[in-house]
Amino acid sequence: MAIASPPLCESRRTTDCIGRPHRERVSPGKRNFILKVTMDLVHPPIWRRILVPADIKLSRLHTVIQIVTGATDSIQHFFIDSQRTIYANPAWEDLPKIKSGRDVGLATILSRPGDRLAYYCGDDDEWEHTVELLKITEVVSRSDRAACLAGDQACLRRDARHRGKFLLSAVNRALQRLRV
Repeated sequence: MAIASPPLCESRRTTDCIGRPHRERVSPGKRNFILKVTMDLVHPPIWRRILVPADIKLSRLHTVIQIVTGATDSIQHFFIDSQRTIYANPAWEDLPKIKSGRDVGLATILSRPGDRLAYYCGDDDEWEHTVELLKITEVVSRSDRAACLAGDQACLRRDARHRGKFLLSAVNRALQRLRV
C-alpha cells in the first residue's frame, strides 16, 4: 500500500529532535499583510507585491516602498487614508490636519482586503502611489522583516527619467537588512 504524500498547500513541515514531523506554530495575534503598491499615472503600470507585518509603522512602510521601487530615501512623503486623514513624516507634524506617521501602525488604517491608502513621495510630491491590502495572513516564522514577492516593470529614475532594472533578488537582499 502506497502512502499518499501531504498536499502542497499544507504548512511547511520540519522535524523534532527524534525525527517526527511537526508543523511550525503560528504566533497568536500576529499577522502579515500582502500589499500591492502601484505607481499611479505611469504606463505601463509599475507595481510591487510586498509582504509586511500588519503592525508596521507608516514611517517604516515608507522605507520599504522606497527600497522596492528603487527610489532614494526621500524625506518628503505622506499617506492619505480613505477618511482623507494625512499622515506625514515628522517634518510636517506641526501643520494643521496632519498626523505623524511615526507611531501609526498600518493595521489601524487598513483592515480588510481591498482597503487602500494613497502614498506620495518626492521633493515636490511628484510620485503618486496606491497601496492596496490584498490579503491578511498569519505569521508562521519571522514577523520583523518585509519581503518583495513580485513586481512588474522597472522603476523610473528621478534624475534621468529613464527606467532602471527591477531585480527581485537585489530588492529582497536590501529588505533583509531592514528591521521593520
